[in-house]
Amino acid sequence: MAMYQITAKEEQITVNEDQNTETEKQVTENEDQGTKVLASQQVSMNVGTELTVFGMRLMGAIEKKDNCTRILVCPSTKIPDTPASLYEICTAVGFADQTKQSIDEVIKYLGFSGGLEKTMIGVKQAFFYYSTDQKDHAEGGINKEYAFSLEITNAKTFEPQKDFPFGVNSISFSLWNSTREKVVDSLDTFGISDMLKKLS
Repeated sequence: MAMYQITAKEEQITVNEDQNTETEKQVTENEDQGTKVLASQQVSMNVGTELTVFGMRLMGAIEKKDNCTRILVCPSTKIPDTPASLYEICTAVGFADQTKQSIDEVIKYLGFSGGLEKTMIGVKQAFFYYSTDQKDHAEGGINKEYAFSLEITNAKTFEPQKDFPFGVNSISFSLWNSTREKVVDSLDTFGISDMLKKLS
């Protein structure tokens, strides 16, 4: 009789343990479902802006989505771009008249006979792209791209001076690592290879 009671107690304990195990499984499943719900409720963010740099209108955006961060700056094609004069830039920065005069003398000495008012600066390209998205890495192996092109022009017709017989019509500067065709084509470069082909 005593042996039967012990066996019954052991069976009851086993049943209780099984019930506890089932309860633990249910709790684990609930936790997993809760984790999935939380994962699907991740916060996304997007911030956009438009700005003007040396007469060029740019668009910029920062986006955070699906644990990935992307940043983009590129030209806006809504309104035609107009270069800014060095005088306008110096005024916007807040240079004093004496400082402007000094810069004007230096500019003319360098061959820009138009000085501050006739020397124009224009951004031909301003492109930046940064991404932590693995898809971008797989496509090109690049998660950071940039392209920048600047042109300085002398709006005044060159007039030779007695002590300075030459003047600068324009200077361009470009820096890039992007391989996007449209971005590269928009850069203000002289294209040495193309020029040599024309001379062949």
